[in-house]
Amino acid sequence: MSHNYYVAGYWSGRTEPDAQFAERGAEWFRELGRIDPALRRWYDFDERSRTAVEVLPTVDTLLAKFQRERGWGGGNRFNVWNGMDPPDGVITDFKSLWLAKGFPALCMLSLSGVREGLTRRLLHPETTERLLRELVRIWEPDWAVASTGDILSLYRDATGRIPKCITCGWMTYLRHPRQAIPPLPKPMRVEPVGETGSLVIVTPEPLDASNPAHEDLVLQAQRILGEAELLENPLYSR
Repeated sequence: MSHNYYVAGYWSGRTEPDAQFAERGAEWFRELGRIDPALRRWYDFDERSRTAVEVLPTVDTLLAKFQRERGWGGGNRFNVWNGMDPPDGVITDFKSLWLAKGFPALCMLSLSGVREGLTRRLLHPETTERLLRELVRIWEPDWAVASTGDILSLYRDATGRIPKCITCGWMTYLRHPRQAIPPLPKPMRVEPVGETGSLVIVTPEPLDASNPAHEDLVLQAQRILGEAELLENPLYSR
């Protein structure tokens, strides 16, 4: 499956018991099911046997998985697929690798690269914003973003590396109050997320990496927020 669009949150320096991590995961799946019926059933896919086994992502299921398959670095990982082909196929992955220094914990929802079917529904601006806000509420990341792999590639240097600062996407959550965000040109807007966070939205329609105007908006946001020193990535400052 091709997965290009994504919603993801990243955090580090926070340890928590397996049970708490499992509770966050189970809540994440409950919210996904509320957002779209195609996100209510999940499968563990075995690449070797090419078989998919349905899983019920409850707290007990997640805990058993963590205890049975402790991830590299001592952390936990859970990766499942909704059992559908593109453009309806979705993968969600969350992992905690805080025992491996320098590697963040994350939660990611990966969508198809084709804007049709389920992907089209999830890329409706109100739905994408809801996904990102729920991710922030449940996982409490240091930062989060809704974007595409093509936009992310804009930030790669000559060696192909992504800079260690926060990189802006279509929607970017920052742990800074709205008042800290400098004025941004239209059509960008800033929405509060609770008392201490902000959501920077660069365009009212889904981000399109093939649209030069969208590329310019993302890079403008990156420049303005970077100059305001709001893009320091806490994952690399600890």
